Amino acid sequence: MIEATSLGIHYRGTPSPQVKDVSFRFEHGVMAMLGKNGAGKTSLIRSIVGLLEPSAGTISRFGEEQAARRASKEHLSRIGYLPQDFGYVPTFTAREFVEYAGWLKGLSPQRAQVETTLSLDLVGMMDSASTRMGQLSGGMRRRVGIAQAIVHGPELLVLDEPTTGLDPEQRVKFRELLRAIQSERAVILSSHLIEDVRALASRILILEQGKLVFDGSTQDLENKGSSGGRGDSALERGYMSVIGGDAVE
Repeated sequence: MIEATSLGIHYRGTPSPQVKDVSFRFEHGVMAMLGKNGAGKTSLIRSIVGLLEPSAGTISRFGEEQAARRASKEHLSRIGYLPQDFGYVPTFTAREFVEYAGWLKGLSPQRAQVETTLSLDLVGMMDSASTRMGQLSGGMRRRVGIAQAIVHGPELLVLDEPTTGLDPEQRVKFRELLRAIQSERAVILSSHLIEDVRALASRILILEQGKLVFDGSTQDLENKGSSGGRGDSALERGYMSVIGGDAVE
């Protein structure tokens, strides 16, 4: 579904690349990206969904290598994307926002209405469908954001820091929601929250200063840690070991 080969991303005017020589292949399940803030996760995600042109290497989507601009059109119906911070018109209701997103993604107005109802129901937002976006809580807006990402029935769902700003109860609800929808589509999500990754992902990529330093299962990552390492769980200890954060300062 997605294959990156020696992928590099370098923003013009910056001294060093954001992503360096990253290669991976992803076809199904839930794959999580871990890393510190600024490790390159968002840059890599933007390249995956076709919003950012790689400066080196190649990226193939659904078996076809394409440039970012072309991919954003041809694969519009196959990828759903929720950025970490997504824009919205505060006066739009939740229903209007999702319907508009469906229309932008190529659905007819009639089809967008039908799919909006299904998507809002799936994320548990039908009772608030007539509430304006500006009046929703952060957790509710996040669920509406997921609804807009799946309204057109994508094969691949890409979520950038989807639980940022959510309280513990909202994060539990989000994980329940993702489990409900992941059976129908592949999911890539970035996060810095180990608990969410443990609960959801079968595969983990770890980026450190733009480089891919780990690619494996949750069990593989747990095995990287040591009993005396830093962290409150085996997965945290494995993560700290991989990024070189085991040393006590």
